[in-house]
Amino acid sequence: MQFCRCVFLIILCPYFVRGQADLYAFRCYGTGWVMDESCPANHKMFPIEVRVGATGLATGCPNSIVKGTNTSLESTCCNHSDAACLDTYHNTLNDTITYVYHEMCMGRKQCVNYPIVRSTTTGPVVFCDQSLYHSTTTVLELKYHCIQDEKFLSLSNSISISKANLSDVHIVLQNYSSSGIPSTTTDLQCSIETSECDGQIRINAKDLRLFFNTSQCFQRIYINDTDDGVIHDFDCSHNTNFIQNANFYTSQHNHIIIHFTNSYDQNGGFVWIKPTPVNTSHTLSINCPPKEENLACFPTTTTEETTTSVDTTTETTPHITEVSNKTMQSRSDPTNGQQDIALIAGIVTAVIICISIGIGIVCAVKMKWKTKQSINDISSQEERRDSRTSTSIQSTSQIIIPLAHSSPATSSQLASVTEDLGKRTFRKQNSLSPLQLNPSTFIDEENKKAKRKKKKKKKDEETITTDVQENTETKKKKKKKKKKHKKHKTQSQENYADTK
Repeated sequence: MQFCRCVFLIILCPYFVRGQADLYAFRCYGTGWVMDESCPANHKMFPIEVRVGATGLATGCPNSIVKGTNTSLESTCCNHSDAACLDTYHNTLNDTITYVYHEMCMGRKQCVNYPIVRSTTTGPVVFCDQSLYHSTTTVLELKYHCIQDEKFLSLSNSISISKANLSDVHIVLQNYSSSGIPSTTTDLQCSIETSECDGQIRINAKDLRLFFNTSQCFQRIYINDTDDGVIHDFDCSHNTNFIQNANFYTSQHNHIIIHFTNSYDQNGGFVWIKPTPVNTSHTLSINCPPKEENLACFPTTTTEETTTSVDTTTETTPHITEVSNKTMQSRSDPTNGQQDIALIAGIVTAVIICISIGIGIVCAVKMKWKTKQSINDISSQEERRDSRTSTSIQSTSQIIIPLAHSSPATSSQLASVTEDLGKRTFRKQNSLSPLQLNPSTFIDEENKKAKRKKKKKKKDEETITTDVQENTETKKKKKKKKKKHKKHKTQSQENYADTK
């Protein structure tokens, strides 16, 4: 028993992981065989397809099996086999019962028992090679889904619903165990909105069988794509007849209002729809009665109030009601909007790249200019130092030339100083160019040289000043001696005159 439970969980594992998985039920043709497949507890069945066919002659399976007489044969012949010849079931004699298995299983936990049908394998429903397969069908296959009850919203006039953050929801208007939509559900409106302003809503009509008779359609569905001002009208001509329409309707915007009307005075008709956000990252909110769309999706604008008339026209084909001159803020087609966003993003990216390249070029030019300016500054400083040195030599020469005529010793000494300064100047002018040196090392070296030159210059100036002072003292002594001699001579002459 425990082993059977483990096997059952392994079989259903894909279903629980993915939410919905394709399940299959096989039944043989013969006495006692019926389609009585069921879903787990708290689940509802949605039949997808019914196929009929025959097993291969090589399997040894007979064309008819009495249920319960040979369990080993049943396990071999009444289970899925890729070698079987199968095709979609269609009753060519009575089209009204082609979908009888769908009707007996739709929306229920377990199918209502219905006998297994038989047809030939020579057409027109199934075509099988008669040398390989039986001439009549021997098996029937039902493909279906099981959907959790908690994913269903059952709507009616007497119930108010407000649900949000929905990603997997099924809307029904009837209990499938009864005879259809209650006659009391006459006028029902609900709004469906995506969580994001740029969202869209797709509606899958899983089972749409609006009630009608030969002359009248008693039930209708209107879908108002709020921002379009267009109301789409779906009547009995849009019934899916057990073949789900996954693309029944897709909105242009993120908010729609679904309006169901029913004028039939008895129970009848079936509606099962599944709304989903086109963008699977979005969620849905459903409100009955309808809720206004999220105002955050519409920036507040100031408009001048005008009086307009509203003209309503109704067309029977393709069942669309247009409301003209409606005062509203329209939004552009989402596809065009996405293209515009992509174009803008591309332009912005290109601009950013161009700006980055421009900044890089400017920085490189600026760095190159600063380097050149630094070298020019160093060259200018060198030129100024050379100029000061030249000026100093000229000044020294101006001092030396007058003194050269005063004293041979002093002239010789000054000539030596001049020659020494000239040699240093020559070495300076023939030294390495600043461009051949490292700027920082060159500046430090030049600062040291400048200090030594300044110190040497000061010492030379002191020496020159001392020599000049000595020369001046000598001249003063000579002049004083000469003046004393002249005075003595004058006094001698006066004394001589007095003697006479």
